[in-house]
Amino acid sequence: MQARKREFPIAETESSLDSVFLESAVAGHVTNHPHNVAAICKRYEATRSEALPARAGADLVAKVITEWQQT
Repeated sequence: MQARKREFPIAETESSLDSVFLESAVAGHVTNHPHNVAAICKRYEATRSEALPARAGADLVAKVITEWQQT
């Protein structure tokens, strides 16, 4: 079984309401309900603000693998 790539799509447009794609284990759907869009955007920004830059993340993973292999 292969892992699926997870995406977090948020569509921002000048001419219409912003939209987000919500995915569950059963199905996915697009919503432009302002309350839902705001909640998803808030969670996305909170997650993004805690994430390491790509290179730093890769370096951390490599360091942890090396330390794990030495135990």
